[in-house]
Order: sequence, then C-alpha cells, then structure tokens
Amino acid sequence: MSKNNDKPKPISIDMDDDREIAELWLYAVKQYGMVLEGIPEEQKTAEICLAAVKQNGWALEYVPEKLKTLDLCLMAIELEGRAIQFIPESLITEDMYYIAVENIGLALEFVPDHFKTEEICLIAVEQNGWALKFIPDSLKTIHICHIAVQNDSWALEFVPEEMKTLEVCYAAIEQNVYILNLVPYHIKAQYIKDLFNLD
Repeated sequence: MSKNNDKPKPISIDMDDDREIAELWLYAVKQYGMVLEGIPEEQKTAEICLAAVKQNGWALEYVPEKLKTLDLCLMAIELEGRAIQFIPESLITEDMYYIAVENIGLALEFVPDHFKTEEICLIAVEQNGWALKFIPDSLKTIHICHIAVQNDSWALEFVPEEMKTLEVCYAAIEQNVYILNLVPYHIKAQYIKDLFNLD
C-alpha cells in the first residue's frame, strides 16, 4: 500500500449549508477559541461561543453581548482572569472580581477602584507582584508592598517612597540585584555595607 493512500481526504463543505458551516466553526473554535473573532456575528451561536470560551477565556471578547451569560462569563474568568474586562456591567458581581484576581493578579487592572479593598489587593500581589501597579496608593501598605516585591522584584517601581523600607527593599534586592537603581540611596548604602561586612 502506498503512503499516498494513507493521507486524509480533504473535507468537503457545502458553503451554502448553514448546518455544515456551523459544524466547521464549532470544530475550529474547539481547536483555537480565538477563531471566534473571525466568525460573522450572525453565525455565532451559543454552542460555538461556549466551545470557544471553553478553549480560551480570552474569546469572551468576541462573544456577542446577547449570548453572554453568567455561566459563560464565569467560565471565561476562571480560565483567564483578565477576561473580566469583557463582561457586561449588568452581569458582573463583586465575587467575579475575586475569581478573576485569584486566577491572575493582573486582572486587578480591570477592577473598579470602589471594589478594590486591602483583601483583594493582597490576593492580587500574592498571585503576581506586578499587580501592585494597579493598587491605588491609598490602599498600599508596607505588608502589601513587601509581598509584591517578594513575588516580583520589579514591583519595587510601584512602591511609594515612604514604604521603601529596609525590609521591602532587601526583599527585592535578594531576588534581583539589578533593582538597586530603584532603591533609595541610604538603603543602597546599607546594603553594600552589609554585603561586604563594612562598619
């Protein structure tokens, strides 16, 4: 038997048959959810949108508003927290912000300030230190800043000067000595003294 006979035969699709087109789209989004972006709006069905979001939470961006349900939106943010930005305001709940931030701390960017609490901010920086960037200064504490730089030394960039304590800065430096340019001079000097046992 020749190898040519083992090749799969091309799929024949009748582009005038809505059912066959829907099956093609369904197959495509199951492989790569973001294909949903290229599907004409009138051909997007609840089944196709569900399959797309199940494959990739980001696909929620391309789901028509009328097909966005609470369950679909929850699925999206459980897979990709930053998909919270594509949920209609009428469906969003405070709990959804927590789910999104627990999934990926950077979802804090899309949490309105009036929903930001010390608790959700702490969850965000525990998950990803860079989330400190999205915390208002009024909610930043030395503890939150310390956790943030332990998880990502470059988060020191977003620590208010008055919170750049020895402990916070050392936590950042221990991970990444290249962070020294963000450390206040007096702490940098102390670090060098400690490093070389100078008195």
